[in-house]
Amino acid sequence: MSTDMTGFVSPSGFLELNEDDFKEVLIEDPKGTTTALFYSSGTTGYAKGVEISHQSVVANLCTQA
Repeated sequence: MSTDMTGFVSPSGFLELNEDDFKEVLIEDPKGTTTALFYSSGTTGYAKGVEISHQSVVANLCTQA
């Protein structure tokens, strides 16, 4: 996999990032704002998009800590 794409950071590359270089992005409604869209074929064979909210991502990360 190529890692020379603009904005791409490999998982191991996160260790080298400086937190002070990040800009805060305010999210008006973290419960309802989509942060990612995952696709699944489901059981019927038709592709389905599942919206993942910012709140869901943070909640998932908290269970891993």
